[in-house]
Amino acid sequence: MSWKLLFTTLSAALSLASCVSTPASRIQKNPALFNSLPPSQKTLVESGQIAEGMSPPAVFLAWGTPPP
Repeated sequence: MSWKLLFTTLSAALSLASCVSTPASRIQKNPALFNSLPPSQKTLVESGQIAEGMSPPAVFLAWGTPPP
């Protein structure tokens, strides 16, 4: 494998990885929304988990926007 191809592949992978949204990044962008959640939902959101009965905003913070 040539160095040019390797560099291009690594650059593309890093670029795509930077676009991924995480629970932490969604919480950081939506602090008021996160702070409005009950403590039990905050704990789940921070770990990227959801549970039955969670509010839609909590599910969004935990898992992000659903695919189209």
